[in-house]
Amino acid sequence: MSPKTIVLFSLAIVQFFAGWLAQYNHHRESLAFTIALVLLCSALIFAWYRFDSDQLKYQRSTPLNAGIAAFTIVALPYYFFRSRGFKQGAVATLLFLVSLVAYSLISVSGQYAAYYVLQS
Repeated sequence: MSPKTIVLFSLAIVQFFAGWLAQYNHHRESLAFTIALVLLCSALIFAWYRFDSDQLKYQRSTPLNAGIAAFTIVALPYYFFRSRGFKQGAVATLLFLVSLVAYSLISVSGQYAAYYVLQS
């Protein structure tokens, strides 16, 4: 398994358990938990970006690194177009948007799993 694939699976696992914990603690959501989740997801996305740019031999810049960490939804499509060209960048951006929906569904599945486990 490639490092990029491991990071994507790790992100899916984090999303599932984030959904689980959100359902389990639905009446007392914590700001600290939310911040920790955002930081963990940001670190995983940044790790994926590092592995991808190394694989493509794309020279990362400090502003782009900061953009990926802080403004992922805008900076990753920019990176895709810069590193892959227009056609492959558009495909990568579309896959990125599909993955956002998929990770949201994984989080919701974690909520449903917790709901049904806790009800039994």
